[in-house]
Amino acid sequence: MAFERLSHNTLSKQVVRAIRHQIFSGALKPNQRVVEAEIATEMGISRGPVREAFAELEKEGLIITYPRKGTYVKSFELKDIEEIYTLRALLEGFAVSLALDRLQEKDLDYLGDLLDQIVEMAEKKDVIEVSRLNMQFHKKIMELSNHKRLYDTWQSLLAQTQMLSAMTTEYYTSLIDIRKSHKVLLDALVTGDRDLIRKSFETHILKSMNELLDFLGKMKQEGTSKEIRAGDPPGEERAETKQRKGMEGAEHAAGDF
Repeated sequence: MAFERLSHNTLSKQVVRAIRHQIFSGALKPNQRVVEAEIATEMGISRGPVREAFAELEKEGLIITYPRKGTYVKSFELKDIEEIYTLRALLEGFAVSLALDRLQEKDLDYLGDLLDQIVEMAEKKDVIEVSRLNMQFHKKIMELSNHKRLYDTWQSLLAQTQMLSAMTTEYYTSLIDIRKSHKVLLDALVTGDRDLIRKSFETHILKSMNELLDFLGKMKQEGTSKEIRAGDPPGEERAETKQRKGMEGAEHAAGDF
């Protein structure tokens, strides 16, 4: 790990961003231990802000603390992945049907600009920026839905979705795939066909889920997951490791969320 020293007042928020970045980039891997004292020392701050950051990251579902064993980066079982993506499909499908009534030409231009930036950043292999821009694409739709509870529910999945995306790269190595998958969504929005638009977004997200699951299945068959795993979870969690084997430890992703 390589955390830079901090000097501003809002330390806990900066620590959250720093650790989150390490997780999304793959520098911190699933089941890897994160130690409050070590991070505080590297950043040149007291342990208080780090402790507060840990609490926030645990709420986001990015880390988990085991009593008397320590704090570890969260890992996911296949069922977790299915639940996250299928819920997202339902939420975004409904949100985009609501958003259609408020969608304006300037919004389509904004989404088009985001897609251009995604491709530009992908060419530079900037995984974190691709992930951020990709999330902005979907966030814009959720905002246009003008449904606070719907948005809040979607937002609660955001961090885990980005983490999942940051753990795989194989199925989105092609810039054509990135452009094509989102161009389909833009083209659907332009039609104004509510049923088509809703189906397009749901299909888009479920396709990402299936590609992720396929990728993890191939990793498990090839035995590559064992080579890049971050290690077993502590104590009683060890029994679950076999179920997670296909998921834990893949490093980077520019895929969808």
